Amino acid sequence: MGHIAPKEAIHFPDEAYLGIDETGSLELVQQLLDGDAVVIKLERHFHQAVTAGQAQNLMLVPSAEAVQRLVSARMTAIAYRIEMKVFACTEARRAVAVTNDSDLRDHKHLSGLTSPSNGQVYCGGINAAIERALLYAPHADVICFKSAVPDTTEARRFAVAIRALFPEKQLAFGYSPRPDARMWNELDHAAFEAELRIMGYSYYFFTQFGVTMFPHLPSETAWAMFDDTSRPASIDFGNPLRWPAALDSRAESCHGRPELYLTK
Repeated sequence: MGHIAPKEAIHFPDEAYLGIDETGSLELVQQLLDGDAVVIKLERHFHQAVTAGQAQNLMLVPSAEAVQRLVSARMTAIAYRIEMKVFACTEARRAVAVTNDSDLRDHKHLSGLTSPSNGQVYCGGINAAIERALLYAPHADVICFKSAVPDTTEARRFAVAIRALFPEKQLAFGYSPRPDARMWNELDHAAFEAELRIMGYSYYFFTQFGVTMFPHLPSETAWAMFDDTSRPASIDFGNPLRWPAALDSRAESCHGRPELYLTK
């Protein structure tokens, strides 16, 4: 089924647990980055990994691999004896491929086609995002819904689905606008964040040009954000001017989409 066994926790001498010094902090940050963390806040340190940013052709890792990232992060924090809030984000709403079909839980969203980069074409959408988020919830403190559109209807649907099974779980919304989207100002972000908070979201952030920004940075001393993406998928949308129509037409099945140039 492609499940990945949790990596063995890294153990350190007892004296290392007395408190993390500057060197220990940098070591922890590096381990989290090696574990595919996207953003890390650790006391005075704030780090961001290089991400796909506003790429339109995101490729996911299999569900089991995404869960493993969260498990490994938790084990690393335990090894350092530090309380760290784990954010688990899913890009399944807008992803177009998954690296492989090793996890049976991903199969219902696969088209059966292969991209030129040998990824499996993935029919993402809100249902796919909810399903992945429910898998991540037991291993994270905050569940993040990432989308290229600030759709309050989808945000509410996501929140209701997660809270139905995990009523105490905190929620976050990550907005990654498409290149052709209107540039938002501070008032736009503030208005949207206010709507999200009414729905029960605790955090809001947006990503532009590969940089993640929080209008209100989480106050916790230590936290790390993970998502479920791999390298950008090599799928040609043809004329870039057709990207918005191609993405907006995404449904729970992506069969019969002539704008995708795929190989068997």
